[in-house]
Amino acid sequence: MINRSKKDVLPRTTATTVNLKKRRGVKSKRKSRKKVNKCIIFFVLPVTAVLSFCIGGYTFYKLSLSSTSTSTSSSSSWSSSSKSYPTFKVWPASKTVTLVDDDTIEPSFPYFGSSVLDVLQYEPLGGERFTEYKDGEVPYDINERDIKISNHIANERKQHIKNAMKFAWDGYTTRAYGADEIKPVTGRPNKKKFGGIAVTLVDALDTLWIMDMKEEFELARQWIKDHLSFDTSTKVSVFETTIRSLGGLLSAYEWSGATVFLEKAEDLATRLLKSFDRSMIGIPFGEINLSTGQSNNNKWSKCKSRSDVCGLIAEVGSLQVEFGTLAKKYK
Repeated sequence: MINRSKKDVLPRTTATTVNLKKRRGVKSKRKSRKKVNKCIIFFVLPVTAVLSFCIGGYTFYKLSLSSTSTSTSSSSSWSSSSKSYPTFKVWPASKTVTLVDDDTIEPSFPYFGSSVLDVLQYEPLGGERFTEYKDGEVPYDINERDIKISNHIANERKQHIKNAMKFAWDGYTTRAYGADEIKPVTGRPNKKKFGGIAVTLVDALDTLWIMDMKEEFELARQWIKDHLSFDTSTKVSVFETTIRSLGGLLSAYEWSGATVFLEKAEDLATRLLKSFDRSMIGIPFGEINLSTGQSNNNKWSKCKSRSDVCGLIAEVGSLQVEFGTLAKKYK
């Protein structure tokens, strides 16, 4: 048996005591952390969720009230300062339709509906409503009477559609004219969403023409002539720019014959064609800098190498419409 003096034992006992205190301190810290975590999990997070739900519900309630009040107002025009929304004239829903020549005819076709535009009170009617068509047959005799009624309702609905276009276009021209898009909630312009090339303006040209909004079309044509430039250093989507900007310019040229649209389309197409240059398989890269011609794959693509081309066949196939149309103009 080894005899030890108190001097030998005391230091070790002191050290052991210190270590025990440290361990107890660590354990107490761990316990306090667990308590904090439990507090966060069982109290803070539920309270935050409830508050968020209440705030979101209250906000939605206020928005629904404001939309209801504006939909029943008598204002027929919209301005950026008043935030009032137009109400469009609607026609009563009825099984009988009063025609232009004052003849009241009971339609034999049951699904004519009406031209009423009541989006706030609309409820989906559900499925299983057209079972008579399931065998591929037409169970109703469409005659001249039905065609006359159908044309009458279509003319009424056409006015609603044009009014909706005027409302949307007024908002864009008032708050974001020349920008790529207008933010629907704030009404602020988003100038660089698609590279800053007035995508909404160009994309809406054919709609303005078809809806006989010739004054708005002419103002847009003049703006494009004076301000639109594709010499932007921002990278844009080859697919989106082709179908919206190039397609919009070409369709505007087909409708109006204004050469400024064809000139702008040729300039844009020349820039977009550079996305094919580095491709070894004929499929263009997804993004391109319209100013420098530098191209690369889309950010969401899974290509591991920068030299590989990762493109969607559907996107590439649709490019033939715009580029083929433009090529025919320069045979």
